[in-house]
Amino acid sequence: MLQYEQIIPECYADTNFISTLLEANVNHSLSCTAVAGLMNETFNDRFAVGIIDHDKHKPGYLSEFNEIAKRVLPPQKANERDVCIRLYQHKTRPHYFITIEPAIERLILRSAAMSNINMEDYHLANTLEGLQERTKHKSSNKDYLLRTLFQALLNAGNADALALQETLRYFVFRQKDVDVEELKRIFMK
Repeated sequence: MLQYEQIIPECYADTNFISTLLEANVNHSLSCTAVAGLMNETFNDRFAVGIIDHDKHKPGYLSEFNEIAKRVLPPQKANERDVCIRLYQHKTRPHYFITIEPAIERLILRSAAMSNINMEDYHLANTLEGLQERTKHKSSNKDYLLRTLFQALLNAGNADALALQETLRYFVFRQKDVDVEELKRIFMK
């Protein structure tokens, strides 16, 4: 299987999701701060993309980035918040962040609902709390049921999963010559 060390997701479920989108292994890190540290120190002036949840405690390194695009998944119910996927570019380095707000579990649930996918068909909980019980474990990194669901989102033509997939593929193949306007068009498809 291919290995993309320059693609660095923060948590176990994110790693599974990104690995599924890229059909490759990626460079898992344990927290937002660890992703930022890896990018800032190990990748210093080399190309890197961090994928993190938009936590209350954002890494300080994110202050060196500008938001260049934002995808919004509207609420399905009156009491829900938007789910936002944001794309950031570092001001001077070839570094990018993709943040998922508020977290991967809401993106999974919202994407499944928008694609008319029943989570229970994949033996997964259709509630935030139930899904978090599964995604917060180390085993979610390689969880076959989650991977099958992520593949189903792609097969169903889920616009957000496909846009993330195409954005990540663009990064992998164009890392030395990223055209920001082209990148934004791909991200916003």
